[in-house]
Amino acid sequence: MSIIVTLFKELVDIARRVTQVSSRKERVRILAEFLESLAPEEATIAARFLADKIFLEYETKELGVGYSTLKQVYGK
Repeated sequence: MSIIVTLFKELVDIARRVTQVSSRKERVRILAEFLESLAPEEATIAARFLADKIFLEYETKELGVGYSTLKQVYGK
């Protein structure tokens, strides 16, 4: 498995863990532990994904992937 796939899997796993925790303090601890384990450039990208901010604010890019598209993908 490539390092990119491995890191993305870890990112998804962390996101899932955070959604299952009700304590804000615990969520912060989990996220901080994960982000601190990454190289600075990886941590920046991961934080943007976790904050639902994939592109920089001044960029006009968007993924164009909505709920219905994701639903179709998961349905296959």
